[in-house]
Amino acid sequence: MEKPGQYWFTAPTYKIGIKPKWDAFTHVFRDFIEYKNESDLRCRLVSGARIDWLSLEQYDNIRGEGLMGLIMDEAAQVHPEAWSSVLRPSLMDRRGWALFISTPKARNWFWKLFRRGVSDKKKDVNYKAFRFPSWSNPYLYQSEIDDIAEDLTETLYRQEIGAEFLEDELAAIKNVDALSIAPQEELPHINKMYIAGVDLARKKDWTVISVFDVSGVFPVEVALWRANKVSWDEILNMVARVCKQWRCKAIVDATGIGDIACSELRKKGVRLEEFMFNEQSKRNLIDNMIIRFDNKAVNILKHDIANDEMKAFEMTTSRTGKVSYNAPHGDHDDCVIARALALWESRAGRVQSTAIMPDPPQFAMEKGFWG
Repeated sequence: MEKPGQYWFTAPTYKIGIKPKWDAFTHVFRDFIEYKNESDLRCRLVSGARIDWLSLEQYDNIRGEGLMGLIMDEAAQVHPEAWSSVLRPSLMDRRGWALFISTPKARNWFWKLFRRGVSDKKKDVNYKAFRFPSWSNPYLYQSEIDDIAEDLTETLYRQEIGAEFLEDELAAIKNVDALSIAPQEELPHINKMYIAGVDLARKKDWTVISVFDVSGVFPVEVALWRANKVSWDEILNMVARVCKQWRCKAIVDATGIGDIACSELRKKGVRLEEFMFNEQSKRNLIDNMIIRFDNKAVNILKHDIANDEMKAFEMTTSRTGKVSYNAPHGDHDDCVIARALALWESRAGRVQSTAIMPDPPQFAMEKGFWG
């Protein structure tokens, strides 16, 4: 902050990050502070840099432009829209910089930022990531770290002290990378049976279709499609096209507007079963998928976007012990749901009921791979 201009220091809440860091900063750098306002938490340095200390608890109330730079402390605890909708646009005028500091917390948006920082892709050239475990801090005594270690599980120790983004230990769905070995560019086969899971788009979400070969010992994913910002007609035609190509039954999320879509899909000749979501049915659906992955009784395609969704998918437990499954704030779970729907139909005792049937009349009129 050697250059004059406006800077922000941000954190999840006033108590988490703002007040403690303000007190520490104004004490350590007191000789460089020309002016400070204790009530508004603002200061001006002798360099001409102006720093505002802002809580992101109500991030919609924060607006600004022309920032030279900003720091976000405990970024993993901040809602992703605070960055994408509020903070990021504030840096555009002056092409300002941003520094994110945080302890890892599962595979949320902060993890995605970190991945861009270690990526060698050309589009990520402006991102840099650094990892500093607690024992690299010269101001911490090793004896203190050892004492804390006695009160933590190995998993939490690696996350909280070792600053690791853990691959599987805290994930709801495990073994994602290990099971991403399904053959690419598989073609439909006359002697195999296929099931499609279909998650229909809502608002900003994606329509996802996941097709599994359920003829073998365990399901193997053979195809996955994603699309958004297209018309309903295009979505319905795509689902019908995929089901015709793979000659498969579809398990479709029929919650909300899905029931109308199901009716239209049936008119297009799609053989389908509706799945209605509620708290219990979603838990059953995801539990079935988790068991598959825990037992390594499934193979999926290597698909970066879909597999990242799987890794980031969270299980939370309320104070009353109620378990729920969801994507992290601001993330999607469309690929997770589409895969889970297909695996739901392929669970024990269900595959036999999906035996190969003749093409519906609408399909039979067109020559496909079967004709």
